[in-house]
Amino acid sequence: MLKHYFKIAWQSLLHQRLNSAINISGLSIGMAASLLIFLWVSNELSFDKFHKDSATIYRLKNYLAIDKKDTWVWENSPYLLGDEMQKKLPEVLTVTRIKPISWESVHFNIKGEFVAEENCAYVDSTWFAVFKYDFIYGSADDFNSHPLSIVFTESKAKKYFGNENPLGKKIRIDTLDYVIRGVVKDIPANSSLQFDVLFPIAARRNSPASIKDDNSWGNFNYLTFVKLNPSASIKELPAKITKILSDNKKSDDVKTGLIALPDIHFENDLQSSVIEHGNRNVVLVFSVLGVLLLVIACINYVNLATARASLRAKEVSIKKINGAGRGQLFTQFVVESIMVSVISLLFTILIVKLVLPSFNQFTGKNFLFSFSDKLLWMIIGCTLLASVILTSIYPAILLSSFKPIAIFRGINTLKIKDSSLRKALVIVQFTIATVLITGTIVIYRQLKFINEQNTAYDKSQVLSFGIPYKLLSKYEKEGRTQVVNSIKQELLGRPVVSEVSTMNQGSVIDMEGFNSGGSNDWD
Repeated sequence: MLKHYFKIAWQSLLHQRLNSAINISGLSIGMAASLLIFLWVSNELSFDKFHKDSATIYRLKNYLAIDKKDTWVWENSPYLLGDEMQKKLPEVLTVTRIKPISWESVHFNIKGEFVAEENCAYVDSTWFAVFKYDFIYGSADDFNSHPLSIVFTESKAKKYFGNENPLGKKIRIDTLDYVIRGVVKDIPANSSLQFDVLFPIAARRNSPASIKDDNSWGNFNYLTFVKLNPSASIKELPAKITKILSDNKKSDDVKTGLIALPDIHFENDLQSSVIEHGNRNVVLVFSVLGVLLLVIACINYVNLATARASLRAKEVSIKKINGAGRGQLFTQFVVESIMVSVISLLFTILIVKLVLPSFNQFTGKNFLFSFSDKLLWMIIGCTLLASVILTSIYPAILLSSFKPIAIFRGINTLKIKDSSLRKALVIVQFTIATVLITGTIVIYRQLKFINEQNTAYDKSQVLSFGIPYKLLSKYEKEGRTQVVNSIKQELLGRPVVSEVSTMNQGSVIDMEGFNSGGSNDWD
């Protein structure tokens, strides 16, 4: 019987080619837009949950009391704190640290050509034991066994070495040759740890100056993660860590807390961060937007289906006279809607695959359309189910409700049965569409105004550059000021330069001389 329904549905679609094409194209575009939005929303809500035992992985965060009113929140911790926790706290199974190289780029010397890389970080020997990385070449053991090692992501390795196996290849950085000991699959889009190049912390600690820097309890340089025993008390642990830090720092101005790995993406109380964070309100807005787009597409289908319902009134009446029950007719029209939805889904997948590169560029993510991705199929399945429910129930009820005698007497019961609801659907559809279009126009004009407003200076004549941190780190505060002033005077002495100004890179400078902006009142 079901096969018979599908056969009738297919014949109906072929018989009304133009109407079917309009229905399928409209539904496909709406489903594609919704699917892309749901893909982004799902990615935001699933950040860092792909790591094994992510529920037991936490990052330390420190609350530094500046004065009675202000408390700064840092994501960094002292290097030595990790070792002390591992020794003294049985609740802690593993400690691992990462130090992003965020103040300057790492310059690779590859065959005499210098290339600047930004997404680089130092990690310790337990990093790959705590976080999930899939090695394509090499292993974590090889990486940890040599201080001058590098691990690349797959795309980064292809950038420099094509499709060949890069293991053993050397890359010169400053005066040292680093060897590629591993290549891992690209970092998922829903990972907070978006670093394409990893070095061992042992490479950083080759320098006496770095060791001295790390061995100071007052230097908060590392993001410290802990993997806890599942039975550990999360409420009591922060106080224990705070005691270790206070005893060694000889100060009680810092309190330590813990934040679960899946919660880091929406963390919003930090002074600054090397990790890109999301916004729950934005996710909620886009979730509603995705639903509204799908609803508009489905309402459009319903209106088109019911508008042509009178053309099928005789078909329904004849089938009822020949013994077809309302349940059978209801099933037939539901099957038709399911078929339209499935065909639309196939076109939706094609549209998504075609526009995904542009969508990735727009969002700054690296979404992959893989048929082996369970999460992707879950999103597709939910989108299909929603469209089937929205497009099948009402048209099926309406079309199966015709009374044969009334139809053959020339009474059009359709106008009475669906007039009010169809008008309501049209009003809802156009209201949603008008709100979305108006919002888009307003945002576009605001962004255009920001980009085109008179800035009182010619941007094309303003150049900027950064002074390498390593250069300034050799001097104390007064020495750094002298270096900056010397560079400034040298530039002002050139005829092509009219004015020179300097600022502290990457941070807000407040009136008290601090560079995190914690004591400013921005209201």
